[in-house]
Amino acid sequence: MKKISIFLVCVILLAFGTSGLVSAQAFHMPMNMFSVGGGALIDWSFRNGITDGIDYIGYNTTNFGGFAFFDATYAVLDLYLARGSVTQTVPDNRSRTRVETGGNIMQFGFSLLGKYPIGMQQGFTIFPLLGIGYNRVLSGKNWRGEEIVSPGNYSQFGIIFGGGLDYNINPLLFLRAEALFNIRFSSKAMRDEATAYKILDNVNVDTTLGLGPRIKVGVGYRL
Repeated sequence: MKKISIFLVCVILLAFGTSGLVSAQAFHMPMNMFSVGGGALIDWSFRNGITDGIDYIGYNTTNFGGFAFFDATYAVLDLYLARGSVTQTVPDNRSRTRVETGGNIMQFGFSLLGKYPIGMQQGFTIFPLLGIGYNRVLSGKNWRGEEIVSPGNYSQFGIIFGGGLDYNINPLLFLRAEALFNIRFSSKAMRDEATAYKILDNVNVDTTLGLGPRIKVGVGYRL
C-alpha cells in the first residue's frame, strides 16, 4: 500500500508539473481546461491466482460496464461499474487435475491517470496515459453457483498505461476512445490462499499478477 501511495503522488505531480511546462496553446488544444463525460468499457484480466511454477490455480474475468470521467487536461479520473463473467481454474480433489468452470462478479472501480495531450490536424487529439487503478468486487458467485463470501477480498490495485484519442465534434463536444493495459496486483484472497498452501500442504506457491487490456469508448463535454 505504501508503494502504491508513493506512485500515486508521483503521477499527480508529474501530471500537474507537465501542465506548467507545456501550454495548451502550443499543441492547439481547446481553451477549456476541464471536461466531463462517460461511455462503455470492456475489460479483461487473466492469471489472477497462485502458481508453484508449473501448475496454476486462479481465475480470469471478462467485464462489461459503463464509466464516467472528469478530465483536467493533464490528469483524468474515471469511475466505472461493471459485471463480469469468471472462468476459474480449481484443483480436483481426486485426480489433482485442473477443471475449468464459471462464475460471475459485480465490481466498482476507479483509475487516476496522468495524461499528455498532443493536438493533431482535423480536430484530433492523441494522448498517452499512465497511472493507477483499483477495482472493488461488490458481489459474485463462484464456480458452484454459490455467493462469494467476503467479495471485497478479491479486490485489486493495479498499474494502468496506454493511450487515447479524442475527436472534436464541435468546440465543446468530443468523442473519446482509449486502449489501456492493466497490471493488477494479487488480491487478499489469493495471498491468503497462497499462505494456506504453504502452511497446510507444505507447498511453496507464489501469487501471480493479473494482466489484461481495457477498451473504452465514450463522449465528453468541455466545461
